[in-house]
Amino acid sequence: MQQVEKERQAAEARAKADAEAGKAALGKSEAELQNARRELGKLQLGQEMLVKEAEALRERFIEIQPVRYQLASANVVAQQQRVLSEARQVLEVYPDAKFSIKGHTCNLGSKEGNMKLSEDRALGLRDFLVENGIEEERFTLVLGCGDSEPQASNDTDEGRQQNRRVEIKVLK
Repeated sequence: MQQVEKERQAAEARAKADAEAGKAALGKSEAELQNARRELGKLQLGQEMLVKEAEALRERFIEIQPVRYQLASANVVAQQQRVLSEARQVLEVYPDAKFSIKGHTCNLGSKEGNMKLSEDRALGLRDFLVENGIEEERFTLVLGCGDSEPQASNDTDEGRQQNRRVEIKVLK
């Protein structure tokens, strides 16, 4: 009987040791699981940041700088080549892209004269782009705004210079 009792105690000791080892292994596995969850969270956060950065880069890439004009002029031959090049670059990345073109003036001159001049600027840029291979259907809006949407103050020469522009926007 003493032998049976010793064997039972030994079995209990082994079972207790196995249980302790199991608890330790479980604790280790839970700790590893927590670490894996933390790492996954970091990776997901990193992925979100990368997506935001990629979108910001894409938005910056598709921005086409405005065309600037001299007072009472719609002639910008040198700048038109730059816009044509930038529009072609956009179309390489976004083959289905559409564009809007808005002409603007400073506040010098009459409202009617500024409206006509801003329309001439917008139409002139659109016509140039069409003549150089950009399909006319891509231009969903071509509009003259006169002096109604200033980008800068019209109180200074520098501000008025910035307001004499045509903006071309990419519509995805």
